[in-house]
Amino acid sequence: MSRRNLIVLCVVGVALFALLVVNDRANAPRLVGGCRIEPAANCYGMNLSDSDLSGADLAQVVLSEARVERTLLIDAILTEASMYRTRLSGSDLSGAAMKGAVMAGAQLQGALLIGTDLTGADLKYADMTGADLTDAVLLNADLFGAKLDGTVLSGTVMPDGTIRND
Repeated sequence: MSRRNLIVLCVVGVALFALLVVNDRANAPRLVGGCRIEPAANCYGMNLSDSDLSGADLAQVVLSEARVERTLLIDAILTEASMYRTRLSGSDLSGAAMKGAVMAGAQLQGALLIGTDLTGADLKYADMTGADLTDAVLLNADLFGAKLDGTVLSGTVMPDGTIRND
């Protein structure tokens, strides 16, 4: 093999290796506040505030006692997420899929939950003061002790299947 052919082969090999590294990094989960944005991630107690996580797949994620304030979670997937005592005040969770999420003691003051599916969610003692739950679905959700002062419940499907239009 000539020297020229060897150099060309080496250059092509380095270029292919670089493409593989770039592709691998492009497909790697994004890190936000130390949390890997992927299903079933453990982000216990982390700070994800002021982030844009719209459309993220965070099914079965652990966000208990985390700070997720003023965060965009529009159309995010948070089914069966563990969000015990998570701070979500001022966040936008419009259109999020949150079936079976455990949000007992969560702080959702002023949060937007427009069209959010909270079927079977555990919202015991959650503070939803001033939240907007327009067209949200709370079918079979547990709202025991939840604060709903000033909460918008227009077209909201309540735990017993009735529709509120407050």
